[in-house]
Amino acid sequence: MDMNSIISYATIAVGVWLVYCGYRLITTLDLRSFYDPKSYDHIPEKNRKEYAKGLGKILCVFGIDLIITNVLFFFKGDIIFNIAMFFLILGLLGTIIAIVILNKKYEK
Repeated sequence: MDMNSIISYATIAVGVWLVYCGYRLITTLDLRSFYDPKSYDHIPEKNRKEYAKGLGKILCVFGIDLIITNVLFFFKGDIIFNIAMFFLILGLLGTIIAIVILNKKYEK
């Protein structure tokens, strides 16, 4: 097993963990486990449930993006590698943009 396979397995595990955390955040709506008290107070009480759902969805999407990308890395070929890199970059940029929009919408 080469180093690339080990990194791909680790990244798939991180993706699964992000999907689990996002699902837990959507179902429990508990932002306290993700924020320190000072940051938690910046989110208005009326918006905390919607913010938790939005953040959970973003975590799930990014986790799924990591899983799909690293599964594609196991296949050999330049075209598949380029498709995987496209998904990875698109997922990263989409996640960053979604978090910025979510923060502007729900924080004080």
